[in-house]
Amino acid sequence: MPNLLKPLLLLAGVVILILIGFAVHWLVGAGLIAALLVYAFFANRSVFYVMKANAAYVQGDLDRALMLHEKAYSLRSRRPQHAIGYAYLLMKAGRPEQAERVLQDTLRAKPPHDIQMQAKSNLATAYWLLDKREEAVRLLEDVHREYKTVTVVGNLGYLKLLAVDPEEALAFNEEAYEYDDNDLTILDNLADRKSTRLNSSHLGIS
Repeated sequence: MPNLLKPLLLLAGVVILILIGFAVHWLVGAGLIAALLVYAFFANRSVFYVMKANAAYVQGDLDRALMLHEKAYSLRSRRPQHAIGYAYLLMKAGRPEQAERVLQDTLRAKPPHDIQMQAKSNLATAYWLLDKREEAVRLLEDVHREYKTVTVVGNLGYLKLLAVDPEEALAFNEEAYEYDDNDLTILDNLADRKSTRLNSSHLGIS
């Protein structure tokens, strides 16, 4: 409840101000509403850009999606979860170095714990694509200890399959199968122990 108090007081203050404006003159009230709408748009431009970026990506226009994400990321009002989506698209576009920088900057800002775990999970993918295999596995193992999701388990099993002792990888993927026996990535990891090369599209975003 205390977390809701500040926005509720702010909303009440805005409503009272608008009512006072209309009491003075209807043009004053209308002007206050217009000013509020303009402020809301500029304060949330990053969300607007990300929404357009997501629509472009769904339509298959990766270049436009990246351009719009970059605009959102350049704003001070950017949100950490949007930066993670931006980094994921950078990796899809073959730009893991830039994705690494975006994710490290996001982590330095100390976002909420679940966002940190998602950023670290995707940073592990960037490390792998940059041929930092040990760092990738170690980071994802750290994430797995604190933030066990189907995506994290599946990704870690896949990296272990390629980077560590086959018996260790098999043991982990058998444990992963007990965690979720319906996930396609986990099933693939168990079915194929002879992969020698990472296909970045195999790794999901957490």
